[in-house]
Amino acid sequence: MVRSSLESWGWDDLIDDAELMVSELVTNTIVHTDTTHAIVALHRHPDRLRVEVTDASPLSPIRPSEPDPNRLGGLGLKIVAALALDWGVRNTERSKTVWFEVAAGAQ
Repeated sequence: MVRSSLESWGWDDLIDDAELMVSELVTNTIVHTDTTHAIVALHRHPDRLRVEVTDASPLSPIRPSEPDPNRLGGLGLKIVAALALDWGVRNTERSKTVWFEVAAGAQ
């Protein structure tokens, strides 16, 4: 979905990073919440792409930290923080949305 949307918009240069970040956020949903699905939304703005991943857990993700060398994983939010212009979390009583933005034409 990410790839086909970005291709149709002519934003091919954003595909690899956007797919990686969406994959990391959806994986976090599956691994760290009691839900097994996420809703992914892409919002096209003239100068940037905003991606939102919403799940049914109101618990905020842990902020990026140094990964444990004895554990596989732990880099998801660090990757998002490194690649995105900005990112954050919007909580509601029953869910949360983790979002990131990347500049159109960046790279």
